[in-house]
Amino acid sequence: MTKTLKEQLITDSDAIFRESDESNKNEEFSETAVQRIERISKAEGIPITTLERRMGMSKGALSRSIRTGSDIGVSWISALSKLYPKYDMHWLITGAGSMILKRAAAKNENFDEVQKRLLELLSQKDNEISALKKELESYDSHPRIAAEHRPKLSEK
Repeated sequence: MTKTLKEQLITDSDAIFRESDESNKNEEFSETAVQRIERISKAEGIPITTLERRMGMSKGALSRSIRTGSDIGVSWISALSKLYPKYDMHWLITGAGSMILKRAAAKNENFDEVQKRLLELLSQKDNEISALKKELESYDSHPRIAAEHRPKLSEK
């Protein structure tokens, strides 16, 4: 079955988050907070300059901080947490834990379950429609049955 664009995007974003979480486990806190902000930028698929603009920072401020390894202020962390609440700010500051908040991951899992159930229901409806079409075709091949049941079917 071919994936829709939405399904492909969900799969791709899940892979990015899993990849980020796995690499975080292996780094043992060697990253700085600005390097973790750079990871968020990559996970979101946006350039640092776009992130700077969205956070209300001056152009190049975050880029310079990443390049020089300088520290970041609380206002930057606050701005980032408002823009992207799914990321764990404890992880951003300390490097400990997971990049994605557990509740955000749980929402994704819940979405996946709901999506799966909806696809199952759609498949059931498709099967039911096919069966009803076949039943109607069988009525058409028998004139007496068709005459008796057509009015009842149209009432439904």
